[in-house]
Amino acid sequence: MMLLLWGSAVLSAVVDNIRYVATMSPVVDQLVSGAGPFTGQTGLWWALLLGADLGGNATAIGASAIVVVTGIAKRNGHPISFWEFTRYGPLSRWSPSPSPRHTCCCATEATVEV
Repeated sequence: MMLLLWGSAVLSAVVDNIRYVATMSPVVDQLVSGAGPFTGQTGLWWALLLGADLGGNATAIGASAIVVVTGIAKRNGHPISFWEFTRYGPLSRWSPSPSPRHTCCCATEATVEV
């Protein structure tokens, strides 16, 4: 399972993560199917998805959204090179993110009385 997790992270960093998961899904399906060696171990699916998520954020080509953002930055006079992004990409995955309450555009301060 750890091999799939870290292998997915490494491969997804150099290949678009959506294409990687689409390609590897039949392989994982065969491994966890009734006749496969890992029958019933759904953790392999999580290893594939988590690895692809981690790797997709590691480089500028790992995820489609990052490719779009680097293109927009370049068009606006702030180019981000592949290696510059790769230097900080893995660190951004572990940075604290705001709570969902602060990111949701419809969050309100309403209180519920019981």
